[in-house]
Amino acid sequence: MVINGFGFGRKLTVRVNPSLPLNASVQAGNLRIEGVHSRLAADVQAGNCKVHDFRAPINLSVAAGNVEAQGSLDSGTSSIRCEMGQVKVGLARESSVRISARTTMGKVAIEGDGIRKGSNEVTVGTGAGTLELECTMGNVKVSVG
Repeated sequence: MVINGFGFGRKLTVRVNPSLPLNASVQAGNLRIEGVHSRLAADVQAGNCKVHDFRAPINLSVAAGNVEAQGSLDSGTSSIRCEMGQVKVGLARESSVRISARTTMGKVAIEGDGIRKGSNEVTVGTGAGTLELECTMGNVKVSVG
């Protein structure tokens, strides 16, 4: 689906089967995805990307804007990339994932029970999946639990 134009305040709601994979791309604007439980890929050029209640591998990319994601990971390979902005990820306690986070100009914080402060690489649960977080100019924060 392609929507052209510069209508400010326009909102589009699309409902999909939560068990089907989703690919979304936004050139200029915000993207909010809720309750997709299959593989998810999203690319936002200028705007914010918010994902809530994910339960399968995700691949998110934002050029200029913020990324906020909350959900659970227990398999597969996931990545979140942000050129300029903030990355905030909330992982459910039952997640099983190896987390690797880095930023070129900014701070990395991975928080949760039993996680050593200042770590850029952390294993949650048995580490069945992987999550790679990268932000060029901005901060990365991951909260587990």
